[in-house]
Amino acid sequence: MADPRAARERRTADRERIADLAARIIDLEAEKHLLEAEQETLQERLDAYTYPVLTLPPEVVSEMFVHFLPVYPKRAPQKGLLSPITLCQICRLWREIAFSTPSLWRTVTIFLRPGGSVQNYDVDHAHIEASLQRSGSCPLSVQLEYTQSDTSSLIQLIIAHRTRWEHLKLFVSARNLPAIIGPFPLLRTLTTSVWIPRPHDETYRPPTFHTAPLLRRVAIDHYKDIFLSMFPWAQLTVLVIKIIGINPCIRVLTLALSKVGDRMLADS
Repeated sequence: MADPRAARERRTADRERIADLAARIIDLEAEKHLLEAEQETLQERLDAYTYPVLTLPPEVVSEMFVHFLPVYPKRAPQKGLLSPITLCQICRLWREIAFSTPSLWRTVTIFLRPGGSVQNYDVDHAHIEASLQRSGSCPLSVQLEYTQSDTSSLIQLIIAHRTRWEHLKLFVSARNLPAIIGPFPLLRTLTTSVWIPRPHDETYRPPTFHTAPLLRRVAIDHYKDIFLSMFPWAQLTVLVIKIIGINPCIRVLTLALSKVGDRMLADS
C-alpha cells in the first residue's frame, strides 16, 4: 500500500515545479518580446538603407549593363552567367532597367542541331522572341546555323527581322538559302559557310546578297564556285576567303575591283 505522506509530498513537488515552469515561461516570453523588438528595429534599419549603386540614374546603370556584355557585334550568350538574363536576376529595379535597354538584346544566336528536342526549341523560341521584342529597332548581330531541310518556326522568327541584320554569321545548307536571303538594308559584315547537299544540280545558282547595299566585309570559310554570283564583289572593302586553287582566286580578284584589303588562303 502506497505511503499517503509520500504521495502528498510528490503532489506538492509537482505543484511547485509547475509554478516554477510558469514563471520561467513568463520570463522567456518577455525575453522573446525584447528580441523580436530588437529584430524589428534592425530590419527597419536595413530596409531604410539604400545601396549606392541603386541611387545611380537609370541611364548610367543601363550603360554599365551594356559594358557587362561582349563588345558589339560580338554575341553574348543567350543564357547563363555572362548573358543579359543575369542582370535581370539581381533585383526588381535592375530587371526593369535591363528590359528597357534595347542594346542588351541586339545579339541572337540560333544553332539547331539535327534531331534537336522540340521542347528545347520551344524554350529557345520564347526566349529569342522576347529578346527580339526588347531589342526594339536596334540593328542586330545574328549567328544562324542549322541543317534541317525545312525552316523551323524559330528560323522564321529571326528571318522576320532580316531588315535589322547588321552583322551575320551564316552556316547553312544551300537549300536553306532561298528562305533566308532577301533585302538586307543594314547588313555590313557577313561570315558564311554554305555546304551543298549531294547529289546536287551543278547548274544550281543560289540567291544573292546583292540587296545588301551596305555590305563591305565578307569572310568565306570554304570557297565554292557558287559564291561567284552570290556577292556584290565590287562594293566589298574587306575580303577573307579560303580558296582551293589559283583560278578561283583570279576570278574573285577580277570581280572585287574596288576592295582595299584582302586576305586569301590558297591551298596548293
